[in-house]
Amino acid sequence: MDSKAPREKGRLGKIANLRWPLLVWAIFGTALTLSDGILTPAVSVVSAVEGIAVAQPSVTNAIVGISIAFLIFLFGLPPLGTQKITFFFAPGMGEEFPGDLQLSELLKAPNADTLIQDLAVLISERGVAFFRGQDLSAEDMKVLGQKLGELSGKPAESGLHIHHLTEVNSPKGDQVHIVTSTRRVDRYRGDSSRLHSLKWHSDSCYEPVPSDYTLLKIHTLPASGGDTLWANGYEVYSRLSPPLARMLEGLNALHDVRSHYTKAGEDFGNKLRTGERGHPLNTGQDLCAIHPVIRTQYAYYHFVPVTGWKAVFVNKGVTKRIIGLSKDESDAILDYLNKLFLENHDLQLRFKWKVDNGGGLLADDPLPTSDYEDQLRVGDRVVGVGEKPYYDPNAKDRRRALGLPGFFDDK
Repeated sequence: MDSKAPREKGRLGKIANLRWPLLVWAIFGTALTLSDGILTPAVSVVSAVEGIAVAQPSVTNAIVGISIAFLIFLFGLPPLGTQKITFFFAPGMGEEFPGDLQLSELLKAPNADTLIQDLAVLISERGVAFFRGQDLSAEDMKVLGQKLGELSGKPAESGLHIHHLTEVNSPKGDQVHIVTSTRRVDRYRGDSSRLHSLKWHSDSCYEPVPSDYTLLKIHTLPASGGDTLWANGYEVYSRLSPPLARMLEGLNALHDVRSHYTKAGEDFGNKLRTGERGHPLNTGQDLCAIHPVIRTQYAYYHFVPVTGWKAVFVNKGVTKRIIGLSKDESDAILDYLNKLFLENHDLQLRFKWKVDNGGGLLADDPLPTSDYEDQLRVGDRVVGVGEKPYYDPNAKDRRRALGLPGFFDDK
């Protein structure tokens, strides 16, 4: 012990002697990082503005002022929150209403049908609408969900969807699906993927007659997370080249969740609901359907368009195969279509829920996914059943219908 002590002390002494050099090096490295964070944005912005001056020499004397204004604007956005930034950068999707507009009061208005019809058109055009501070009850949600579909022209036999895993004698009724993180199908399954992109889906697209409008009200959230994403199927169609669009417009795809929900029923001890689920065609245990790859999104109600636009109707989680193509061809095309949804952030929208004032949303058949893991998140969802998807060759894409330039206009 005595012979080792001097050696150990000597080693500690050498380390102690390095303390100041290491501290100086750490301070120097921190200073470089801070200076890079300060200088790089300024240099990048000034360089970009100088590029404008090449094409427009009249702004040469204003380069510094323009750069400062842009930097103030750029660094002033984060305090607004990701929600407001998302809306700002996604002008083609999403509409938010403040809490002083109560949907429960809209249902009681003398001209309720006219207001709800206008709301249906807005949601169909904007993809999703958010309403803060809602006191909407589960019964109100069911009434509104059905009226949105009826007033936008859905078939008389279409009602509200009954989820396959909704328990019999559920406390809020068959037509209110309780969305809860405690019953996530793959929560503890070791062989499940951790890629959340696989969870993108479109509500009940595996039914012969899928959803039209979805209402969701979240009342329990984790301390952080629990946001939801949407993607714009209209805009995805606009990004297809004309030859590819023409080919896809004649094809159908298989939407299949049979293995998924069969396993879920076993995990939860639930029997799948095999009776009528909002439409006479939505019955049985074969939870799969064939739908057009390019769908005309809704028909017309008394000559009011809702909207009649073309949309790509596939999603990562449920669409398994394009009918009539080889597996390799189908996989390649579905992979490309899913990339258009997943990797074009300018056609996505992210919403941050708040439960302190009872937030709610109305969505036109969205593609939501979640960003939370093992935290409690609970809400009520009502899903309307719409019409059987179809393709109308005379329909327009969203950009042309709104008079916006197309991606291939000059091609």
